[in-house]
Amino acid sequence: LPCQFLLGLVAWKELQALEEKLTRQVLRFQEQSERFLDIMTSTLEAKVAAVEGRQPEVDLQIADLRGTVQGLQVAADAQTRRADAIEARMQQWRKSVEDDIETRCSEFVSGADRVTRDELLDVVGLLKDEIRNVVEIELQQSFAGNADHENREEELRKATASLRQELSKLAEHKA
Repeated sequence: LPCQFLLGLVAWKELQALEEKLTRQVLRFQEQSERFLDIMTSTLEAKVAAVEGRQPEVDLQIADLRGTVQGLQVAADAQTRRADAIEARMQQWRKSVEDDIETRCSEFVSGADRVTRDELLDVVGLLKDEIRNVVEIELQQSFAGNADHENREEELRKATASLRQELSKLAEHKA
């Protein structure tokens, strides 16, 4: 019996020693876990603070980009309206020139002297050259963007008047 008691006492002391060792290891593990967690959270907090610090700058850049996009959209809309207006004037001018040509041609045909095919081709060639010049002038001015629209219309009127004078001279020459 005393032997068993001594063995029980030794076993109990060993169990206590193991329990203390296990407790120390658990405490050490908890401390390491807490330190690791502190390190990770401080790193994460630093990153969040950096992102939050850059947020006003990013907001300003976004606002600036929005303004730029809106400005470009307004400019594109204005350019589209100008191009549409120029095209409408060109179509109107073209119709006017075609009507004048048709009128002049009918006058030539109905007159006593008939116009030869070569003479008509010469007139058509002159008209093509004049139209080409007017269109080039109009395109150059429309791309310049700062020419006055009234000046363009006046130049078109002058070009049309010049063309009419040429046709009248040709008609007088043939008469």
